[in-house]
Amino acid sequence: MYSKVLLVLLAVVAVASAVNVDTPVEFDESEIRLTSARDFGAFAVGFIEGLEFSVSSHAKACISGTQRTFSGFMASFSELDRGFGSKNLGTVRTGMKELGGSIIELPILYQECGVSTFVGEIKSIASRLRDGTPGFIDFAIREVINILYHGHDLSVDIKGAISNCKRGSFTNCGIDVGKVVGILLKD
Repeated sequence: MYSKVLLVLLAVVAVASAVNVDTPVEFDESEIRLTSARDFGAFAVGFIEGLEFSVSSHAKACISGTQRTFSGFMASFSELDRGFGSKNLGTVRTGMKELGGSIIELPILYQECGVSTFVGEIKSIASRLRDGTPGFIDFAIREVINILYHGHDLSVDIKGAISNCKRGSFTNCGIDVGKVVGILLKD
């Protein structure tokens, strides 16, 4: 009896060990639609933190109180996650364009809340990402897809944003995307 139980447990462990933990988890479409304005506000505050500049508590409260939704970012992260998981460069490019299109919303919100630092620069970077400006960022395919900008690998922060988004940690997701844009602002 015990040997059968032990054999079954070993089989379960073997099957569990064979599962690829790097397999991307698909975003559920209902998750994309149901993200709230509160989630977007948390992301937008985190984005500022990722850029490493500070704003007043009044501006943070204004940003957190936004009525915008996070659905554009969720869709871009879903596309990026799918592209990284399948090593499909076209899908990663599409995800980066969608990310740029979503980032364009942030300067509008920041201006409404009295934040003017880097607004023009963020719009410019977001437009270049959205439009897929040739040579703005580079892609390298080896065992994985890397997104590069002047020697900086942006993939780690982008994958961190995807992971934080999946967990519902929207402030940390914003910090990761803010770090990416911060690197893009440096040059």
